[in-house]
Amino acid sequence: MPLWRRIGWLLERKQKVSDLEEELAFHLEEETDARRNAGVTEVDARRAARLDLGNPVVIADDTRAACLTYIEENWTDMRPASLVKFMEENSGR
Repeated sequence: MPLWRRIGWLLERKQKVSDLEEELAFHLEEETDARRNAGVTEVDARRAARLDLGNPVVIADDTRAACLTYIEENWTDMRPASLVKFMEENSGR
């Protein structure tokens, strides 16, 4: 992913958080519907779906942590490749 897109993602954080919450709600509803269609009551279907999917707060936190880990591992060197190459070639001088 190009650098400008990565920076744009960081600037659009609120929208990304909203998108994540929307996606989690979608999956919860899909799981609930599948159980309801199998003959489970609404209350039991929602409870079982929540148990299977896990705590949405924990899932969101884990997702954010994975994103931050990715950033830390891949964005540590923001220098242009030409500068890195020049520095490596001239480090012995």
